[in-house]
Amino acid sequence: MDSPVTTETTAPDTLVARATVAADPTTVWQDFTDAEALHGWFWPERLEPVVEVTPEIGGGLRVVSQAIDLGVTGRFREVEEPYRFTTSWQWDGDEDTTDVEVTLVADDVGTEVVVTHSANPTEQALADHVAGWTDCLGRLVARHA
Repeated sequence: MDSPVTTETTAPDTLVARATVAADPTTVWQDFTDAEALHGWFWPERLEPVVEVTPEIGGGLRVVSQAIDLGVTGRFREVEEPYRFTTSWQWDGDEDTTDVEVTLVADDVGTEVVVTHSANPTEQALADHVAGWTDCLGRLVARHA
């Protein structure tokens, strides 16, 4: 089965992932910025995710797996509801912080979600984020199918 998500590497440290979601930008914004909604798609249920989101400049994003030793933290830098936000991105136990920009663009079938994940410190980090965003955005598309 083909993935509903496309990815490209636009610079040695930057990936862009795109997916079209069959929902309006306001609904998709809620999918990213409401903890209960984000819990419903971001990570698989088998990971027993716990999600906290405060979608304002300086606010945080935190997703932790209760099933495995995995967690990520972000700090919102820009918030332009319901179309765009930027956040830092740091995995637990990792010294490196990367940057994520999410842009939501209304189109004829719903919303194009564009995730730009930059400042990846290694090729492996970039590859891991390509796989991760492909999985996550695939679940978001399925949520509204």
